[in-house]
Amino acid sequence: ICSLLKTMGFSSQALLLLFAFAAIAINLYYFNKYTKYFFLALLIYLSHEVIHHEWIQIRAGLVSALVLPQIYLISQKKYKSFLVLLLLAFSIHYLAILSVLLLFLNYKYRSIHLLLLLLFGLMFKLADGTTILFDVLGRYSLLPARVELYLIWDVYNYKVSLLHPKILQQLITSIVVLFIYYKIEEFRKNFFIINTYFLSTVLLITFSDFAILGFRSATHFVCVEPI
Repeated sequence: ICSLLKTMGFSSQALLLLFAFAAIAINLYYFNKYTKYFFLALLIYLSHEVIHHEWIQIRAGLVSALVLPQIYLISQKKYKSFLVLLLLAFSIHYLAILSVLLLFLNYKYRSIHLLLLLLFGLMFKLADGTTILFDVLGRYSLLPARVELYLIWDVYNYKVSLLHPKILQQLITSIVVLFIYYKIEEFRKNFFIINTYFLSTVLLITFSDFAILGFRSATHFVCVEPI
């Protein structure tokens, strides 16, 4: 997509603005569609998410915003349209492939299942599962080239603890949401959004020992947080 737009005469600055404002527009449209508290969602979005997504990770921010229409398409069982949007997103940024996981989230899981998912992420983190997983994949030459490149660069290959502000914030938010999900039946109608947020939290915790993977995979789905 980027190469095509450059061929059409778009400058780098124009691409940045196009992607950033497209992401903002998509987010705001679906905030209005999914929540009655649009202005609260807008405030949460503007407080931190827009900076880290739309103004820093420009392409990843747009691909993350496209998760919202993908959720809508899956919930409406428009799988062909979802596939087209997935391929479009993948042509913008490779992280879009993670959206395939959305196909497993359109189900009203019980609160105990979501709790077990969180506990799995915590146990994986505490058991140093990321190191073990990468060692096994590396032994059989199954690690993607990009991941191998990140592993040899100290600037990317670093760990963060569970006390990292973002991890702590998402973990606490997930626990509060889980409690409300358990107590209030009406809240469960938002199960697709809630499942997506829990996936973001679990990815963040699970791969926090390889922070760039944890944060990039988690932020792909964190677009639902303001909702």
